[in-house]
Amino acid sequence: MYIFPYDKVKKGENIVLYGAGKVGREYIEQIEKNHYCEIAGVIDRSLNSIEGYNIVSINQLREISYDKIVVSVVKKQFVDEIVEELTHAGIDADRVVMATFLSENSFIETEENDSDELRCAVINRYGLGDVVMDLPLIESIRKQWNGKVFISHISKFKDLFEDSPLVDECVEEIDHNGYDLIMEREHRCVIRRWNIGKFCSKAPLLYQFCVENIELDKELGNVKGFRRIYDYADFYGVDRIGIGDPKNILMLDNSMRQLLFFSGNAESILDKFNLSGKKYITFNNEAGLKNGGYHTKIWPRCRYEELAHIIKEKYPDAVLVQVGTECDYIRNVDYNLCGKTTMNELKIILKFASMHISSEGGTVHMRHFLGERSAVVFGPTDTGYFGYDEDFRICKRTCKKACNYITNSWMTKCPMEYGSALCMDNITAENVFDAIREYLDDNL
Repeated sequence: MYIFPYDKVKKGENIVLYGAGKVGREYIEQIEKNHYCEIAGVIDRSLNSIEGYNIVSINQLREISYDKIVVSVVKKQFVDEIVEELTHAGIDADRVVMATFLSENSFIETEENDSDELRCAVINRYGLGDVVMDLPLIESIRKQWNGKVFISHISKFKDLFEDSPLVDECVEEIDHNGYDLIMEREHRCVIRRWNIGKFCSKAPLLYQFCVENIELDKELGNVKGFRRIYDYADFYGVDRIGIGDPKNILMLDNSMRQLLFFSGNAESILDKFNLSGKKYITFNNEAGLKNGGYHTKIWPRCRYEELAHIIKEKYPDAVLVQVGTECDYIRNVDYNLCGKTTMNELKIILKFASMHISSEGGTVHMRHFLGERSAVVFGPTDTGYFGYDEDFRICKRTCKKACNYITNSWMTKCPMEYGSALCMDNITAENVFDAIREYLDDNL
């Protein structure tokens, strides 16, 4: 499939096609279907006529009203010859458009689904925080489409987006047929299928977004692990959310606001856990490793216990609550709710906490998109890539830079072979308390 370069030609412009072979004829077919632009003429040395269109020569271009010349040729040798020929004829280089060639597996034929509804599937096989960070992208996709949107989210956290105005269904698997856009999140967006004709005529920015991510996929190739993606994000100056759209085409918004919602009566849920009417602080000390175990980005349990002791001394009426699924129990907390809440209950408890304290991880990202701040202890992970401006980011870097993804074992073993992660061990309970003391004074 050869895709007309919609991102380089404005809708309604007059064009001249240079080449009426396989590429040119596919361009003509697409334009006849979607009426995106007008074909003022066709240049082809081997044809005398083509039904419905004028065959012209380069010398006749001055007699034609056109905005762009679209070179519809594949072989680079011929493309170079054509560009040189047009240059010698005095054609402005800005009016010459090169083609974008994508693989046949990258699209859905327009006739499969030409309704006004956009059907989109977002696949994310990774952890809780990764899934939560899909929300700004989903929000932006909805904004790009002037009409009804149906979005499926595919992950192991089927109950995360229940009652969400952004996500219509949460499932573990889908039938890939019938979707206009299927993308898989690997920090970046990998476009699996997309409806070209539908996007170019109704959502040009969404079309451009898909083209850029397909090109990025070609550039990165079959990346194993995330280090190269992280380096790419560093080059473009974008964070973990922004790497899904590194050219900022959809203008993803990572600011703190409520994109994550809960159902039911919050007060009754808080009352169930004896938190109604109380000022409480939540703690989380897990990082989503399979089968649990040590993770370099988890702040040591003893530090949490020291911090809990300091907070209790300063604010004796504050209630301390540990949340999560498979946590290492923190002494000095009032309630340990690890593994004792549903996802909906966890969202409510996080939403109404006076403060949430954690290493960088899923509950921090949940809290951010519940519209609330956190105190986040950073070690091996990058504060700029994974952090939010509104949060209290506590970091005492031992090495010059963050080491996330630098080795295959960075999550379980310090790359500098210190034994444990010194960048986490060196952060004291007093460091964290000093960072949030003023905020706690105002909110407890």
